[in-house]
Amino acid sequence: MRPKKRPAKRVSPARRAVIKKKVAVYVKSLQEHADIENVVTLTTGIINKNANTEFSHTEVVNRRSSPVQVRVVVFSWNNPNNPVVLSSVAQNIPANSFRTFNTNISVVNFHYETVILVSNTTNVVANHFGLNSVGGVPTSPQVGDTVLFKDLVMIV
Repeated sequence: MRPKKRPAKRVSPARRAVIKKKVAVYVKSLQEHADIENVVTLTTGIINKNANTEFSHTEVVNRRSSPVQVRVVVFSWNNPNNPVVLSSVAQNIPANSFRTFNTNISVVNFHYETVILVSNTTNVVANHFGLNSVGGVPTSPQVGDTVLFKDLVMIV
């Protein structure tokens, strides 16, 4: 027997205002981490962590003829009302090279998010993977923790 369909709940104007305020605080927090001029902010969105995932692994390749500034911030969303920054790492990536960013997320129970702040996205590609580990060394991607560049969402 199929479950009965129910109409979607409407969001009240008061609730919408609360959500908008929380988003504004979140975006401001990200911009404070940036210290990058003309920053573009990309997010994986909140990822439901695979039980075997121990590391957040982000790869950024710079195909430009000039360097770019990148900061990768990983949030734990164990508390849905209060995300916690697990790591915030910045690097300059020279022309035609790539860098990886790893964060141990074994303390995350269910949800995490990776945010990538970059000075320019033209010819810059980022991909995110959740990895398990063997002896504390990140190894293979886990099902459900992969977010490719085409799936990253720009935060404005």
